[in-house]
Amino acid sequence: MAQQMFKKIAGLLLATGIMTLTAQTALADRYEQQVLRQLREAERQLGREGFRATHDFFTDKIYQGRTDTYRVTLDGGREYMIVSFCDSDCNDVDLYLYDNNGNLIDEDVELDDYPLVSVSPKGTGRYQVEVAIPGCNAGRCTVGIGIYGR
Repeated sequence: MAQQMFKKIAGLLLATGIMTLTAQTALADRYEQQVLRQLREAERQLGREGFRATHDFFTDKIYQGRTDTYRVTLDGGREYMIVSFCDSDCNDVDLYLYDNNGNLIDEDVELDDYPLVSVSPKGTGRYQVEVAIPGCNAGRCTVGIGIYGR
């Protein structure tokens, strides 16, 4: 339920322009701030369902067609939502979640720039979050990942 609600809210934010920058503010150093604002807004929206950020936000610049990988520890007995956002030059981001053995746990490969994956680990363990940029109009886009748990 929280995942469906988040997808609807993210779509509304995108449609209303909250998730885009104007040309005047589209400076390279502003892209990271744009992505961080999106992650904070996701935290606010998911907070309505009892989720809170459990890790520092990850941000990076990734070339189109490339992936970036982050290793994180997730605590057993919690429910996690992991989201990613991209700057306004991006039109598609994919997100994958693997367990410590390399098994795919969840993925979001929809044609959008706000993917969401979830997991409720039974025990504490290491996980791998992979973000891919199949669609970036600038060749290299700024992405961010937020991990929220309850």
